[in-house]
Amino acid sequence: MYPELGQGFSSVMPTYRRLAYQSHIIYYKVLDEKILITRLLHSKQDPASSLSDFPTVKC
Repeated sequence: MYPELGQGFSSVMPTYRRLAYQSHIIYYKVLDEKILITRLLHSKQDPASSLSDFPTVKC
């Protein structure tokens, strides 16, 4: 995967990116040689309210 493929998401989380996949949006951050996935939301969910407290999973 190409980590820079996703769009920047500065309106809610300045250093994070988002990538659409089917009916979901993946929110993540690029850290050196790792990707930190912050949240996976359905495309109909409001990211501003759903990303206020985001747990993380390292890949």
